Amino acid sequence: MTAGSTEALPMRVSMGLFGLQQWFGGDFAPVLELAVVAERCGVHQLSLTDHVAMGEHVERYPYGRFPVPLDYPWYEPLVTLAAIAGATSRIRLSAGVLIAPLRPAVLLAKQLATLDVLSRGRVDIGLGTGWQREEFDASGVDFTERYAILDDQLEACRRLWSEAPVIWQGRTLALDRIHQWPRPVQPRLPIWLGLAPTPRNCQRIADFGDGWIPISGSPEKIV
Repeated sequence: MTAGSTEALPMRVSMGLFGLQQWFGGDFAPVLELAVVAERCGVHQLSLTDHVAMGEHVERYPYGRFPVPLDYPWYEPLVTLAAIAGATSRIRLSAGVLIAPLRPAVLLAKQLATLDVLSRGRVDIGLGTGWQREEFDASGVDFTERYAILDDQLEACRRLWSEAPVIWQGRTLALDRIHQWPRPVQPRLPIWLGLAPTPRNCQRIADFGDGWIPISGSPEKIV
């Protein structure tokens, strides 16, 4: 759209899959069929929420009341998105957000590149750091280092997707002449960061991200 133009930008709709299995008596399998219908109806993107495990202290959730009980089934996003990729041909694939530090950096890079290849370049991944210490403890990851781990993951992914061999030293990770294939189909796989809008996180988004996923739904907090 050029300056002074009154032409409206096209609206793009992203549909979250969180909780949709409740429409089918708790069965998640029909949600894959729903993804096909969403694609047919012109939905631009599908998104999944992530938890690898849950501790019992959900009262520490920093964004209000935790929305689901402890026995809520959190389906692993990248596995689920791969299944959706096989059932669709156009719709974009995302997570809002994948708790990146719970996954080793080189594994995360490989998973995202593989998903992008299998989907023919349809990945728009959302990454974040999570909020629950018990989930990190159960995964054997230092909760206090989650932002440093995320920084190293972002740098490692970008390098592994564009260089070989990779020789790089981060704060929590060292890559010594590492080769990794396949690479994503997209020249730059979009990474959206779901982080609180602090000055440091805004810098992270500027340095590594292609967009921001607000955590709060409150307009005044987003602005």
